[in-house]
This record gives sequence, structure tokens and C-alpha cells, in this order.
Amino acid sequence: MKTNYLGARVGLPRELLAGELSFYRYSSELIKDTVIATTTMYPEKDGKMDAASELRSRLALEKIRKAAELGCDIVVLDGGSSAGWRTKARDLGAVLVDENLSDYPGRHVMGRGRRQILDFAGNYGKHKIIAWIEPEKHPFITSEQLSISPLGVAAMVVYEELADIVIPRRKDGLQSYPLQQQFEELLGSVHVTEQMRSFVERHKLGNPLHMVPYLDLWIGPRIISKEKGLQEFLDYKGEIRLSEDGKEVSYPHDQWESVFVPVWNAMLEGKDVKSVVVDYIHPRDQTEFESGNLVFNQKRIDQLVKLLTTNERFLRSYEQRLTN
Repeated sequence: MKTNYLGARVGLPRELLAGELSFYRYSSELIKDTVIATTTMYPEKDGKMDAASELRSRLALEKIRKAAELGCDIVVLDGGSSAGWRTKARDLGAVLVDENLSDYPGRHVMGRGRRQILDFAGNYGKHKIIAWIEPEKHPFITSEQLSISPLGVAAMVVYEELADIVIPRRKDGLQSYPLQQQFEELLGSVHVTEQMRSFVERHKLGNPLHMVPYLDLWIGPRIISKEKGLQEFLDYKGEIRLSEDGKEVSYPHDQWESVFVPVWNAMLEGKDVKSVVVDYIHPRDQTEFESGNLVFNQKRIDQLVKLLTTNERFLRSYEQRLTN
């Protein structure tokens, strides 16, 4: 039986959100300057997809359709979806790119694939803005419930050259998500912000509030300036290297970390990383499918633990770089 979760209504304190942008101007020109990049894999077994893949593949097609209607190019790295799905994606306007990771070093296919499609997007057309967005998040493009595109709001900040990388923040406090996911993602974002600010203050790298704005990191989308932000993501090699007991140790961190570590490094290196508030409502059928689902609950816990461990190792590694 499905449970309808109404959300936790967690109010983030004002001091945590210092420096956050409110930005609601919109220009059709920025859409021409924006290319959406994503990765997909919806395989079939014996002619059928499993329930999760069937749902997600349908949401991804909706996202491609909305991008085409908005007039935004979308490039998709596909790692083995069914021939039928690939045909539908092309017919709706997606540029499909076959997975070929030989030129992209890393420790996991997820991270290497993301670097491949980000690299492709950076060389596709004359776009100035790269929008990494997971394939199922079609309401981030447009939504009947919202008067303005969350993508348009976030991309405008990069378009106006107010930031090199933008991480949108969900205005509703994640109320449209499964309950467990709400708490895990809020905990992750708050913890990482406090860890990063403490590190900046301890090492006197600058003003912690300016260098480390509160970022809704778990939202997924990253809106990136091709000129000033993209290379951070392409340069990440999928590992954290640490000196321990006189030996150099390499820890693999190349799944979700592939779009987290570059953001953390960009902040500490003085890149202009900003947060901007957007109205985003998660797809209702995805929330209903995943709510109370023990497989997805465990996946969220594993993701949270792994990303918090990655952040701790990243900061230790960066500290060693500062002292060497």
C-alpha cells in the first residue's frame, strides 16, 4: 500500500542561507545558449523493462519532450537502453551519444560516463551554459504547476555571469519527495556546508560565508559555465588521494561523487559557486513508487554515507595539498 507523504517542513535558518540569490528574470536567449547533458540506461530483459526502469524511462522521455518544446538542446549518453526507447528519444529531439569511456579515466562507469557527456556537451554547438540534469527530472525543465522554468531561473545566473557554477535550491524544502529522502538530503547538504565552512575558517582561506554558500547539493542539477566551470568536472579523475602512514592511498569516489567533488574543489579554489532558489516539484509517480520502498531507502542511506565520507576525505586531501 502506498503512503502519501506530505513532507517534513524543515525550515533552514537564515544564517545558513546567507548570500543566496533570488533571481527571477528570464530571457529566451539563454535557452539558445544552454545545452542539457544527461546519461541513461533502460535495458530490457526478455523484451521487458523492470518496473523501476519502465517508470524512469517514461519520465526521461517526458524530459526530452519538454526540452525540445522549450527550444533547448539535449544530449544524452546512453549506456544500453532498449532500441525502442532510443528511437523514441531521437524522435523527440535528443542527440544520443553511445557510451565510449576509453578516453575518460576514472574509477567507475557512472563518473566516466558523466565526464564523457559533459565533454561532448561542451563541444556541441556554441552553447555557453551546460546543464547537467538527471534524466527523470522533467519538472526542472517546465511544469504545468509553475509559471517559470526552474532551469531558466538557474541558468540566468550563469548567463548574466554572476556565477561559474549554480546549484539550485528547492524552495519547498523537499516536500514533494519521499519522507526518508527529505531528511537524508537535508542532513547531507547541511553537514557538508558546515564542514566546508569550518575548513575555510580554520585554514584562513577567506570568508566562509562567501566561499561556501549553502548548497542544496543533493538536488542533482548543476548549471555550469562552459568557459569558467566545466573544466572542474572534466579534470576530476574519480579518486581521492591521501598520504597515510607515509604511503599514498587512492580511494575510489566516482559515482555520485563525480558531480560533488568538482563543486567542493571549485569553491576552495575561489570559483564563483552560487545557490539560487527555484520552485521544483518532484514527479509524483516517482515519489509514490519510491516511498516506503526498502531498496530505495537503502540506496539513499548508502549514498549519504558514501558522500559524507567522500567530503571528509576530500578535505583531508586538500589540507595535505595546502601543507605540502
